[in-house]
Amino acid sequence: MIGTAMRKYGVPEWLRPYIYRYAKESNINTIRQAISFINVRRKKGEVTARYVRLPNGVVFDIDAVIHILNQFYYGVEATGRIAARWAAERPPSGMEMIRGHFAELSKERERHARALRNMIEGLGHKVEKPTKQIEHVFGRIAEIDEWPERLVATDVIIRDAYSRPFGFIFYRVFYPVSPEFMRSLG
Repeated sequence: MIGTAMRKYGVPEWLRPYIYRYAKESNINTIRQAISFINVRRKKGEVTARYVRLPNGVVFDIDAVIHILNQFYYGVEATGRIAARWAAERPPSGMEMIRGHFAELSKERERHARALRNMIEGLGHKVEKPTKQIEHVFGRIAEIDEWPERLVATDVIIRDAYSRPFGFIFYRVFYPVSPEFMRSLG
């Protein structure tokens, strides 16, 4: 059941051991509820000034949702800013194509950050400061000097370990609730 759900929803393979450990420690009803977050079919959710109700009936306080959006916004915005700075630098000989990669990444992250900002403001809130932990993580990434390490940090660690799993699930969960904002994230 878990393997089928992972393939169906495109969950990265490296998450398999963590998902299986969670499944072993949980009963079948907990697992079904976890799958129901992303398997909503045609049901609609609801967004109000006080809460977000998902299609599966789970209700989140709007402040918790805004807090998560703010952390995600900061990560996306910081990655774009860092990539733009790296794209402006001259890479070592033989690595010129990396510069173009970071320029494209910067533009993509800028677009995603704008979409997240619009979502936060569309929900009637302002973009807030991130937690110190999130600032610290992206501050450390910004300090990376070696070009191959920059690629690993942005394309493996940030994209595959942060953006894809979290972003994919966030997108699947909130699309039925707010498709007009989620489409802009793509």
